[in-house]
Amino acid sequence: MALFSHHLIKLVSAKKLLHYYLAILIMPRYGWRVLLGVSAIPLVLFTIACKWLPESPRYHVLSGQPEKAMKTLEWIAKVNKKPLPRGTLTGTLPI
Repeated sequence: MALFSHHLIKLVSAKKLLHYYLAILIMPRYGWRVLLGVSAIPLVLFTIACKWLPESPRYHVLSGQPEKAMKTLEWIAKVNKKPLPRGTLTGTLPI
């Protein structure tokens, strides 16, 4: 977990630094509205991409939809060009 948080801190710091430089370049000439629009571009792209991102197989199993979970796992295996491991899906609701 510590390794993950270390990389997360680096990512957040890099994002802040990038936004700072964007502000230096954009604000004097175009103002805060353009900076806000440029800053929103990643969010808009992520929102559009979410249409094609599947739910996690774990979510499907826990919500009682094991057939959707299998389809998602098959799709993931196909995209990664790997065979789907043998086994069965099991899941229980957390207590």
